[in-house]
Amino acid sequence: MPPAEHPSEPEDRRALAWLDRWLEPRWRALLTWMALAAGTVALVELGGFGLIVELSNVVFIWAKAVLPNAVPPWWWPVAAIGAIYTFLWQWFAPVILRVGLWRSLTWLGLAVLITVSDLASVLFFRVFGPDSNNDLHIAFAFALPGLAVAGRRSRPWMSLVGGVLVAAAGFAANQLPGLSHPIIKGTLAHFIYAAVMLYGTRPLSRSS
Repeated sequence: MPPAEHPSEPEDRRALAWLDRWLEPRWRALLTWMALAAGTVALVELGGFGLIVELSNVVFIWAKAVLPNAVPPWWWPVAAIGAIYTFLWQWFAPVILRVGLWRSLTWLGLAVLITVSDLASVLFFRVFGPDSNNDLHIAFAFALPGLAVAGRRSRPWMSLVGGVLVAAAGFAANQLPGLSHPIIKGTLAHFIYAAVMLYGTRPLSRSS
């Protein structure tokens, strides 16, 4: 039985304790993850992308005034779109896995870096065709940032397993017209990765 909350306990600590209790059952954490994933993917795919573009224009204006001209000006809004999209795509994953603030920031920073690097490889160096590496990018954007759970959850290498399964599912979905829609593929990717991380790892005690 969890200890009784002290009346003078700070609100933020009580909120975190409530979140821990809510997410402790793995099935409820999985349902929460899927609700947030489906909602976010649908929001972006069904009209939210316009808002992302508007936000990227703000970044473009700032970057044009502050950053050097060695990089073409059009790159900054493209990079901003990728960064914002990635943040919306993944912000809730480290929260649900309860890895703490700094590991969550590391997770999201790595995910954004992977996305921006992927865009640069396509636009500047033509490493891949415009669509050929999409499933691989999604897999890497899950697998590598997920290693940030090390120290807070057991078997952090399960993130790599989740990334491989996400890539395999993406390639398979491309062969089935009914599953190739971005909303379906995005939600499926989240389901696979969430199941692997929630059931394949467990929270470590603070003393371990």
